[in-house]
Amino acid sequence: MNKKRNIVEWAMHYRQIVILITAILVAFGIFALNKMNKNEFPDFTVRQGVVAAVYPGASVTDMEQQVTKPLENYIFTYKEVKRTKPSRLPAMASPSFRLN
Repeated sequence: MNKKRNIVEWAMHYRQIVILITAILVAFGIFALNKMNKNEFPDFTVRQGVVAAVYPGASVTDMEQQVTKPLENYIFTYKEVKRTKPSRLPAMASPSFRLN
């Protein structure tokens, strides 16, 4: 009656080994957690910007020709600007851009 045991039967039969392995893994986890470099408030820089311009009574094409295009051309004179995403709303222009 040579029967192969599956993993559950083996774990039930050798409980002490399973408990020992679990305790060792928990101990290593606690040790690693104490040695790990942690920073609760990491430094990061937001490299985005939004410019909002309001031109009451202007249509979308007027805003694009008179405000959005000149504003984007001026923003692109800086080499740090990566790309812009214009928004097209009547009487309002708000291009958002990303920096390198």
